[in-house]
Amino acid sequence: LLNVSQAFYLNKEFDHPIEVDYYYETFHFISSSVPHRPGLWPFLSSLLHTIFGFNVNNAFILNFLVGFATFYVLILWGKILISRVFGYFAATILASIPVYALNVTSGGFDPINLLFLLISGLLLYNYLQDSTALNLELLLISVLLGAQCRYESVILFFLVCIAVLWKYRPSLVEHKPFVFITIPFLYLPVLWQRILSPEIVN
Repeated sequence: LLNVSQAFYLNKEFDHPIEVDYYYETFHFISSSVPHRPGLWPFLSSLLHTIFGFNVNNAFILNFLVGFATFYVLILWGKILISRVFGYFAATILASIPVYALNVTSGGFDPINLLFLLISGLLLYNYLQDSTALNLELLLISVLLGAQCRYESVILFFLVCIAVLWKYRPSLVEHKPFVFITIPFLYLPVLWQRILSPEIVN
């Protein structure tokens, strides 16, 4: 993942460097392949490289921010379900789970995948409660970003489609039809990457 984020940072390309030559304080990529994993986490990590310079510790900074955002979304969930206190309790329970603590303090992509699952669930709830075009756009975009965390998160798109059709009204898309027409095509890079990647690592 850090290799891919370095390629984003240095070459502005979505590549997995295999062979690199460090010459005159500059990395020169000799060979590369299609990355195994979707590109959201490496892209966000590359933004930190752009701000602070390339450093492996940026991966931990990113996951720290992701963990903070996850706790905040859990608090929002708790407020919706029972109360804000319940949300704080849920966030505390999540923080105490050893597997999550191990993942969020590492440089992996699982914490951001969990974050977008929670965000998508929250936006789905908002859409079911108030079926507006804005809530639908936010829901579809969050699910799209979730698919850029892990391939398996694409399944959520099909579940959301069922909920969207259940609450669908023509007025939802009449103002911005191009948005809803283009969103399915934005999943094509995930499919292409899955096909072109030489190996899928779980």
